[in-house]
Amino acid sequence: MNGAVVFNLSPVSFIPVAVFMVSAVRMALCGLCKKRFGWDWMNEYTLPISMLGSMAAARPIKQKICRPIGLLEPMGLHTERGGTSKTFLLVFR
Repeated sequence: MNGAVVFNLSPVSFIPVAVFMVSAVRMALCGLCKKRFGWDWMNEYTLPISMLGSMAAARPIKQKICRPIGLLEPMGLHTERGGTSKTFLLVFR
């Protein structure tokens, strides 16, 4: 590579960004609910609500991004030997 910087700009690399945006929107909605309805208890649950919501949204986001480019059909479990340990790779089309 000779010191070159490689950027991977495939659609798959935008999955964490999309999940982060879902989390930020959920956190903003919790803040608005606290402010509008006076729910002081919402301070304690804003982070868990946003984390669980974004984790639940990660799967549909991945399917929405990966399905059009054909990355969701598993081809099988392959092994590769590197050094003294085995590394298992799930290969996708």
